[in-house]
Amino acid sequence: FAHAVALGAQLVGKTVTLPQALYGRPLSQLIVGLRGTATPVLPGQQGRVNVRWNAELVSSQALTEDARVSLDFTIDAASLRASNFLTLELQYQPAGGDCSNPPLPGTVEIDTRSSTLSATFGVSEPPGFQRFPQSFPATIPGSLGDPAAQSLVNAADILAAATASSP
Repeated sequence: FAHAVALGAQLVGKTVTLPQALYGRPLSQLIVGLRGTATPVLPGQQGRVNVRWNAELVSSQALTEDARVSLDFTIDAASLRASNFLTLELQYQPAGGDCSNPPLPGTVEIDTRSSTLSATFGVSEPPGFQRFPQSFPATIPGSLGDPAAQSLVNAADILAAATASSP
């Protein structure tokens, strides 16, 4: 996640998975502050750094002659899932949009030491398996009292519903 490079007119991205289980309990919000540097955009060039949370755009900064990148945003409870994806995108276009000449690479680097992820604990998911996915092991033991075929179908339906991801 520390380095992304775009050559010519491109959009590139790096994604990091942030499961709520990483924090040991459910979150009600996450306050994010990303700090870093990017290739300065010279006259005629265009560049932008975008941040997506679970595919939704949450922050964006146009690149300028100043190399500093500073992106601050808050993820509320409605946007938190059991498993979340933070994507850093870099859009870069050389002067005049002419990609036939050897372009200068556009880069963005996030400083993981000065960037922050501050969690507020609480409830983010409605009741059910997705609220506390970290409390369930990789296997769920089951028992069938009746060896009839329909019992097996019913047990499979229950396990599928208990482990299904919520939207």
